[in-house]
Amino acid sequence: MAALVGSAAVGLAQTSSAVSAADQEGIQTTLDAFGSTLTKMDFDAFGTLFTDDADFVNVVGMHWAGKAQIVKAHRVVFTTRYRGTPQHFIEKSEATLAPGLVLVVGKIKMDDYTAQDGKAMTNNQFLMTLVMKKVGERWLIRSAENTPIDLVAAPHDPGK
Repeated sequence: MAALVGSAAVGLAQTSSAVSAADQEGIQTTLDAFGSTLTKMDFDAFGTLFTDDADFVNVVGMHWAGKAQIVKAHRVVFTTRYRGTPQHFIEKSEATLAPGLVLVVGKIKMDDYTAQDGKAMTNNQFLMTLVMKKVGERWLIRSAENTPIDLVAAPHDPGK
């Protein structure tokens, strides 16, 4: 897994208290496992990264409610279209929302792959927004939304 560029690299507004170093490490462990379990197609391990009542909105607006649906959908997509395609978080920011609850905004880089129609898909980047919940000593994903980054539009971001 690639190392993160920095904790404020994607520009999350710091309106909440900072996340402790120990919690940052736990969050990073979960984010690293997110990419590695999908690449290895270890869907049992992938499922352990989510709370039972998690929600996930994918890159085309499909909403999966609950860990079982999230795992089922990722199993289909990562054993076909994205089979063996590594992905990893390359940047992230986090902010504490409440004790044991953190907002994470992270940029994901997915390696090149060939789409089902034979088209080469290159330089794939996504912005993922996650709400993570501390359960015991682990940080689990309670909610996630994955948005493709339009690399043509990105340099012209009117908010920056």
